[in-house]
Amino acid sequence: MTAALDTTPAPPAKKRWRSLLAAVLIVLAGLLAPVSMLGTWAKTTLIDTDSFVANFSPVIRDSAVQAYLTEQVAATIEQQVDVDQLVGDAVDALQSAVGDRRAAAAALGLLRQPAVEGIRGVITRVTGQVITSDAFAATWDQTLRTSHTQLIGALNGDPSTLATITDDGLGIRLGPIVERVKAELIARGFTLAQRIPAIERTIVLVPNSQLSAVQGYYLLAVAVSGWLPWVVIGLLVAGVLVANSRSAALVGGGIALALGAGAVLIVLAVAHALLPTAVPATVMPADVLNLLYAMATTGLNDVAYGLLALGVVIALIAWVGGRSRTATRVRGGWGAATASMRRTRDGYGLDTGRFGHWLYTARVWVRAGVAVVAVLVLWANRPLNVFLIVFTVVIAALVLLLATLLWRTEPVTGDAPKTV
Repeated sequence: MTAALDTTPAPPAKKRWRSLLAAVLIVLAGLLAPVSMLGTWAKTTLIDTDSFVANFSPVIRDSAVQAYLTEQVAATIEQQVDVDQLVGDAVDALQSAVGDRRAAAAALGLLRQPAVEGIRGVITRVTGQVITSDAFAATWDQTLRTSHTQLIGALNGDPSTLATITDDGLGIRLGPIVERVKAELIARGFTLAQRIPAIERTIVLVPNSQLSAVQGYYLLAVAVSGWLPWVVIGLLVAGVLVANSRSAALVGGGIALALGAGAVLIVLAVAHALLPTAVPATVMPADVLNLLYAMATTGLNDVAYGLLALGVVIALIAWVGGRSRTATRVRGGWGAATASMRRTRDGYGLDTGRFGHWLYTARVWVRAGVAVVAVLVLWANRPLNVFLIVFTVVIAALVLLLATLLWRTEPVTGDAPKTV
């Protein structure tokens, strides 16, 4: 007997191009995510003056920074006022005044070095008192604001800024800071500070050899920080929508986001490890350098950890909702556990009635609503951090658990449609 031909149409083959396109879009989003994070961090933390001042204002209250700044300012004052020469001239004049009194002249000679050390001690002590004062903290904030505004102006090519581009590179003039310290010293009775001349020294922040690169990075951060995050989100959404298996694509999107954030964390760790090589201790003490680096990168570090956690959460949720055997078993076990808890609830006479049945019939919309609210909370509280993401996810999970426990899968008696 001849076997009958199977005329059942074959199931449509999955379009491979959709899987390939989804993979490309998701990978591209993962590659652009670190650039987006860096650009957004640079704009919100380093380029915006208010954020910059708020971020670096506390640095002047750190004891290590105060000690370092006291040393640098005192050294600058001593460079402008030759204490050795000043004391030497005074002693020579006194020795000439005592004439042939050899004992007095010798005693004056013995006072030369203690006088030098005493004046240096006064300069250091008073400078330290000035720098640790509340008035100087306010001056520091104003200096930060002015310097940052001038620095950004210099990067934009504004010739009227205090920040200046010299043959050596981009720097900030020390004049306003030293003048403030000079005024405080004079007000405290240290008249020797009147000898401090006007300071025209410029601290070079960026060497001339690196200036073009820094200007390029600055302009790039300004250009991309506004729209690149939207591009990353758009690529992830497009990759999920075009994929044959959206749950698998969403898992891939979460992993891509987590890997991009992980790449930023690795770069930060490597940069921190190489920092002592770029700025040796002879230029700036290691504890001060580490403090400044931590303050500069704290925001980026928090965002990277936050997006890493968000990527992991997205991938985990998508995996649980996927078609794998393990995911199916997890959902089955969860369903059995919640059904058992509902039966226990009913046993105590806590039937939720029509409201519970409405929750059950509208469960898809309830889940979507909770997800939308969670996304809005995260979006409204940017920049993201691990605590915010974990807290939001936990609250959303508890709300969904409560809704599941309130379900009533069977309609209330009398609600079922009557048969004719």
